[in-house]
Amino acid sequence: MLTDVDDDDDDDLCTLIIGLLQKDRRKKRKEGIENLTIGYMIYKLDEKDSGDIKDLNFFKYHASCDKSPNFINTREVCGRHKLPPGNYLIIPSTFEPNNTGNFLIRLFTEKQNKTGVVDEVTGLKETESDSEDVAANPEIATIKEQENKLRESFKTIAGEDMEIDAYELQDVLNTVFKKGQCQKLSVFISFFQ
Repeated sequence: MLTDVDDDDDDDLCTLIIGLLQKDRRKKRKEGIENLTIGYMIYKLDEKDSGDIKDLNFFKYHASCDKSPNFINTREVCGRHKLPPGNYLIIPSTFEPNNTGNFLIRLFTEKQNKTGVVDEVTGLKETESDSEDVAANPEIATIKEQENKLRESFKTIAGEDMEIDAYELQDVLNTVFKKGQCQKLSVFISFFQ
């Protein structure tokens, strides 16, 4: 929780410096295991949201307000952020999905602030409400169908290396999104995030 603005800030913002460190990577390097590509996202919380563990729906409907300067395969990623006072959620992650990492986050502020830890195993799971949403809303069902077509088309065109060039990307998009029938391009964007 950022409570007090910086003394010398005319915009009433708080400085937050974040250091995200991969734990135990030096030990694993001796075993031939390289650093993961890591970074973090920052989400602003409403007063009613603070303290709760966030589910998939939170991330569907809340955009990040800031992020690490880049996702990079180094032991530590640092960033300096200027944020308005309020409650924030910092999510460390790997760039590639399904890579497991252990992280240490260091936070530095000009003024004293309150922090809390959510130290649990995390992952993205489809909830029962997602299935209910699909059944209740035909538009969501169509989007899910397009998303599945997109995944299958991508896997078919990309092959084993799961990489495509611009022309192959065009083929994927033409296969899934027919002229005049595109429901939501966000399906495509969320697929590649």
